[in-house]
Amino acid sequence: MQELQIEYDKELRKERIVHYKELWKELKPLAKYPEPEPLTHDNVKSLAVSLKDWYFTGGGLFLSAGTRERYFDLQDGFKILLQKQAKNWPFDSQKPPLVTLKDYLERPQDWICPDTLLQIAESILDPMCKTIPIKNVAHLQKLGSSLRTSITDDVLTRQDTVLRKSGNERNSKTDINSNIKC
Repeated sequence: MQELQIEYDKELRKERIVHYKELWKELKPLAKYPEPEPLTHDNVKSLAVSLKDWYFTGGGLFLSAGTRERYFDLQDGFKILLQKQAKNWPFDSQKPPLVTLKDYLERPQDWICPDTLLQIAESILDPMCKTIPIKNVAHLQKLGSSLRTSITDDVLTRQDTVLRKSGNERNSKTDINSNIKC
């Protein structure tokens, strides 16, 4: 039974890497370096649609539960900004909203709203402005970064390998930069 589980885990990891590489490329517009190009509402809409296409052409099938939540956090950030720009965001009206943000976004009861998403929801947009305010771009970048981090956790690509760990033990005393401090 353990051999079957190991084989399943290996195959799942292989499939995730294939699909996650595609998602990783799609997230390029949210890169921190170099200084990002201004994001327009059209860019946000295009990115949201590209991610939806990735999700429904097979990628979504391989998301872990945690990575799926990070994916939807980012998509919700896009949704909020697009609704604000179209003046369809119900929380911007003078009347108190009839539902909570969690209910409006149809998220699970145990969901904890990321601060960055809440800040997007509370932001004020000038609907006449074609570009997304830099603060909101930074929030989208953080949501994208959180998704990328979750992806690497799923496929264990940020962990040292057994070979590297054993090599670090041998070479740790000969590190020529050991006196450099940040």
